[in-house]
Amino acid sequence: MADSFWDVNTFGKHLRQHAETPFEWGVNDCCLNAANSIQSHTGVDIASDFRGRYTDEASAFALIKTVTGGQTVGDAAAYCAKKHPGASPSA
Repeated sequence: MADSFWDVNTFGKHLRQHAETPFEWGVNDCCLNAANSIQSHTGVDIASDFRGRYTDEASAFALIKTVTGGQTVGDAAAYCAKKHPGASPSA
């Protein structure tokens, strides 16, 4: 794991670097932006099962159903959270 605790300056730098990156499904969307932040600080890619495997909203939700059995972004977030070694057993 890269860092046990997130450094505010490092996180701010990450956000500034990606602030102008255009939205693109499966590459730079809301969910992957959060996952990218986690990966940049911990080295763990919690979104590896999703990254690059969808290109629009419909394919994103189809992939959520395939990977998680769920239907919502919340289902995908819960699935991804469990992949992180720091996740609590109830996550």
